[in-house]
Amino acid sequence: MIIKTMVALRKNGIAGTKWADYLQKKSKLSSCTPVYSVVQGKTLADNGVIPYINRWLETGVARHTIFSTLRYHKPKEMVLLADTVVRRFNTMTGRYGMVNLYSAHYDTPFPHVHVLQASSSSSQVYVNKQELDYLYAIASFVFDEPIGAKAYLRLFNERMARAKNPVERMKISGYEKETIQKIKDMQGEINKELKTMAEHTII
Repeated sequence: MIIKTMVALRKNGIAGTKWADYLQKKSKLSSCTPVYSVVQGKTLADNGVIPYINRWLETGVARHTIFSTLRYHKPKEMVLLADTVVRRFNTMTGRYGMVNLYSAHYDTPFPHVHVLQASSSSSQVYVNKQELDYLYAIASFVFDEPIGAKAYLRLFNERMARAKNPVERMKISGYEKETIQKIKDMQGEINKELKTMAEHTII
């Protein structure tokens, strides 16, 4: 799997609001899930972006994380897996009072789930290098996938090698083969991005 994460500051623009608007707009498509929210560790609810927007307006700091997977997960399962990652990460790093939004998208060759986060304490939105390593490790365990583009390619090749007949290989290839080709095309950019993320103390 591939993970991308970034922070928005209100003083540098309105990205935090734009992210939420993007998810809300996409949620109307059949290839995307509704926008689910979790407020301060409570139960996952289908109640839109308002709790997140209110928190974003309060602090002016928000985080946007994307989990892109090779293995296929049903839409609600994708959201629940992402929520499990975030809950474990927040508990491990002492992040409480967070508002999280989730929406899984299947409208590109990369099945992925968006996570938006805002907190009453802006310091809880930032992540240092050690915490980023925790996030990677938890996500890899929960989604049961290795992290990074090379691992993504290796997993695909292993699945193709295990395919017992042409029909099964066709099922694995098709959509996923297109995904792999796009990753190969983006390999240099992905490696550069992962290297940059690993070198920064604060992301």
